[in-house]
Amino acid sequence: MTAQATTPLALVPDDGRNVITIGTALERMRDLAILALSEDEHTYQRGGALVHIAHVAKDDQARRYRLPVGTPHVVEMSRSTLACRLSKAARWVRRGKKEEAFYDVRPDKDTVGSVLDAKHWPNVRYLVGLTDAPLLRRDGSVVQTAGYDASSGYVYMPSEAFPRIMDEPTHEDARDALAQLVEPLVDFPFGSDAQRHVLIAELCTVLARAAIDGAVPCFAHDASTRGSGKTLAADVVSLIVLGRAARATYSDDPEEFRKVLDGYAHAGARLVVIDNVVGAIDSAALNAYVTSHDMIEIRVLGKTGQHAIPWTGVLVLTGNNLDPRGDLIRRILIARLEPDCERPESRTTFRHADLREYVARSRPRLVAAALTMLRAYCLAGRPAVGIGTWGSFESWTSLVPAAIRWAGGPNVLDARPDSDADRDPDTMALSTLLALLPRLSNTAPIKARDVIATLYPH
Repeated sequence: MTAQATTPLALVPDDGRNVITIGTALERMRDLAILALSEDEHTYQRGGALVHIAHVAKDDQARRYRLPVGTPHVVEMSRSTLACRLSKAARWVRRGKKEEAFYDVRPDKDTVGSVLDAKHWPNVRYLVGLTDAPLLRRDGSVVQTAGYDASSGYVYMPSEAFPRIMDEPTHEDARDALAQLVEPLVDFPFGSDAQRHVLIAELCTVLARAAIDGAVPCFAHDASTRGSGKTLAADVVSLIVLGRAARATYSDDPEEFRKVLDGYAHAGARLVVIDNVVGAIDSAALNAYVTSHDMIEIRVLGKTGQHAIPWTGVLVLTGNNLDPRGDLIRRILIARLEPDCERPESRTTFRHADLREYVARSRPRLVAAALTMLRAYCLAGRPAVGIGTWGSFESWTSLVPAAIRWAGGPNVLDARPDSDADRDPDTMALSTLLALLPRLSNTAPIKARDVIATLYPH
């Protein structure tokens, strides 16, 4: 691919890059720049913006992005960064005073600005998200080669060596894999086996997010008392899928909490653990993220208006006696810890004394186990296992809970709240009001002002 010019480009020493001559045809220069940029393996487009991958390098960046130092994350491309990318992607020249003379120059600011504002960059790769572990594709195959995966839109940046996933795992391989995933969870006093397997559903959801066409539910680690291990359980999932503990803080301020979630979405987070939630949970932002199929409208710091970007994260809440309200009740799976002792933090009889160290050491094997189970289920043709359906999460239900059940586990859908009326105080209060309303008057229908006059005569 060579840019067309009106004078012989042979006079410009050839270094293998495309040559773009700066002139007055801005649209032409923009198109040639985008064409050259499409061959840059470090440039992507995501949510209507050019982006690249950076690593959190300093403590202030860690606070800004709420990610540990060294974590790869998605960053929108600034003008200066784009100018550097364009300088590397093509050779920019300007005609000198003599017609046959050309001089090397930097990309001009007008061309850089027009490329940045184009909003559409043909052939520039679309980035959905980042992963440092193998992940499942929609066809049931596994991303295991480092770099950009065109099928899923993810960039795989392995943080350690993972075992090769078998090409054709069997039903027995899936059963063995599930047993491996249960092993780190044996010491947790969950209320039921289905609730124990909710954690397996969590980590499988993160590893299979690229294979799920639609929204995924919110997960909750609940506990009857402090010291039960709910945060440790969340760390187990994080250490397996991310290689590190990932925790955020819940805010009662709707705007502040929305900013927290938007920040994670903007950085391309795969798992967001909201730790130690207190009180009733009825967040419009949380509901918006849980019901998002693949895109979410966010506000980007320093920019005006809303911006639609891919949302590929999985949300987890932890707290004591969690109290989900409203629509969240229909969108949550709860793994509740119910220790049978007064001071659970004083327990000493554990199969794995240092569970975090055990999980960190076993991470490659556990990731491989989860993907082996999921792939085996896909290769078997995703047979029906009689677990029922869950509105809004049909694609997820047909893969993650079904694979767990097929491998010999329980139906994790049993960990949903029993019913809206049983869990939602607002629904219970309204039902009581409607049931007792006739006692206030002998006439029907009764008017609202008559109700108020009867209850508050003064």
